Amino acid sequence: CADFGGGYLEAATSADHSFTGTVVGASISFSLWVYLSSTADQTLISKFGGIDGYNLAIYNAPLKPPELAFSIWDQPVNPPVAPNGCWYTSLAGGTPQALVTGKWQHIVAIFDNVAVQPCVARIYIDGVNTNATVDTTYDLMGGNAYTATKFRLGSRGAGTGAIPYSGKMDEVSIWSKALTAGEVATIFAAGVVTTTADLTGESGLESWYRFKATDDFTGTANGIVDELGNSDLTAGGTVSSAPVV
Repeated sequence: CADFGGGYLEAATSADHSFTGTVVGASISFSLWVYLSSTADQTLISKFGGIDGYNLAIYNAPLKPPELAFSIWDQPVNPPVAPNGCWYTSLAGGTPQALVTGKWQHIVAIFDNVAVQPCVARIYIDGVNTNATVDTTYDLMGGNAYTATKFRLGSRGAGTGAIPYSGKMDEVSIWSKALTAGEVATIFAAGVVTTTADLTGESGLESWYRFKATDDFTGTANGIVDELGNSDLTAGGTVSSAPVV
């Protein structure tokens, strides 16, 4: 697994893991295992340039437990105006598994935008659909969420506040489709400690980061291998290889 100490893993180009063309009708899913050392605000997955792109993060709203925030931003102007994208949170609409420290947890975030409005997204924690709800201020998509900022794990993009991740991460997969509840359940049931889901040959799978002991976390270009060969990552800052247990 990858142990983040405030560092990040970054794709080689801004084209990696980017929406191309309109986001209306597009689907993308992220699956990952996390081992949190803290439930403070932190970035898990991001391709966010300040006004456009997407972001999956741990978010601490006032008077609420820590939750997952999954947002997709479509900004025609700077400074941004509302409505300007989609913002979903995991706790507002249901009773999901709680985010905790010192335990491996499985997270899936799905953007399945089939119309300009309303936005459609789902967030799963440990195989449970959290019934994530949209912030009604941000519930309209119309253009292109492409951003020149590079895709990162563990930090927001260059030029924005990093809000870095400090825990561990493993088995990150990125899909060009909306994962079904059954597919989410299969990945979660396989676990992360003793066995993991074999995703070889799965339709819609774009990238799969397993963080093997042979990966190079020293900052060497393309040191972290994508099993599909589409987008190897490079470590920036303090990130290291660690056992899963």
